[in-house]
Amino acid sequence: MKKSNVYYASGMTIIAVVVCVFFYQQLWESTLTKEKTIKVGIVFYRQDDEFIASMQQAMEEEISEIIKEHPQAKLDFQLFDSKNSQSYQNDIVESLIKNQYDVLCINLVDRTAASVTIDRAKAANIPVIFFNREPVEADLTRWDHVYYVGSDPERAGIMQGNLILSFNQKHTKILDKNQDGKIQYCLIEGEALHQDAILRTKFALQTISDKLELENVSREIADWSYTTSFHKIKQLIKSQPTIELIISNNDAMALGARDALLESNIAERELPYIVGIDGLVRSLKLSSETVLFDTIINDSQTQAIKILSLACDEIFSKKKNTEDSRYFMIPYKTTEKNSEFL
Repeated sequence: MKKSNVYYASGMTIIAVVVCVFFYQQLWESTLTKEKTIKVGIVFYRQDDEFIASMQQAMEEEISEIIKEHPQAKLDFQLFDSKNSQSYQNDIVESLIKNQYDVLCINLVDRTAASVTIDRAKAANIPVIFFNREPVEADLTRWDHVYYVGSDPERAGIMQGNLILSFNQKHTKILDKNQDGKIQYCLIEGEALHQDAILRTKFALQTISDKLELENVSREIADWSYTTSFHKIKQLIKSQPTIELIISNNDAMALGARDALLESNIAERELPYIVGIDGLVRSLKLSSETVLFDTIINDSQTQAIKILSLACDEIFSKKKNTEDSRYFMIPYKTTEKNSEFL
């Protein structure tokens, strides 16, 4: 057979395969359409968390695109607020399972509570995609159709520590205001026993203390909340007016601390250096406007896209998860002015 004929035959085979796959997908979606509406339940730990709100917005934008891409399928995405209550979240999930939802995307209130959800979902053959709050590792081995999408808190802490070290190199006199050779700092943590809070804190302090002497003047638990942080720092500054650095587990608390200090009549130029994590819109704006505020970007948009991509894989492709693909960690980013730490 001539080479040209071989190439022609090969090309036609490839085209035939592509066409078959295309029509199979259309047939599959058409079958789904005729049989039932495909329901995806997305359950947040609390919707008034600013980072979760940014993720929800990214999800809603991606959902619109998914619906456009699958016009033959009846897709119904429903979003739920657990109001920071694990028992209430359990009730929501139980209701979704009873109502035969096809995929569950869950932002746990309590990361240790995943096993009950997984067992119930497995019994009903409903895939589960956990996000933002990582379940206990052993729980993710309970079933093949369980995923986790999030980011690495250890890496966030290291990056946060590096920003502080960089700031000290560039602005030593601004950071060490009293020139005593050590940095008086306040730590604002999200939750006392939350894994992300523990690891972000641990690796931030470890990274800094290797090269810079620190003196802790206060350790506050602010529940990831702007308001709680605002009130705690407003009280703290009355007894600790010489804070030179604030390390916050997230941006909402960092912003609350900053506003509390400004409301306490501390001039902008006299503020401590404040570093958060998340990359909220206001944080990014402040980071570009002042040297005294920085953030690590937790990429909510990419996380949202990945969560919904996994959901679509389960709906349309029926892919089986494997041991080495249970975790999908989305890298953190730094702001443009700190791009050397990417």
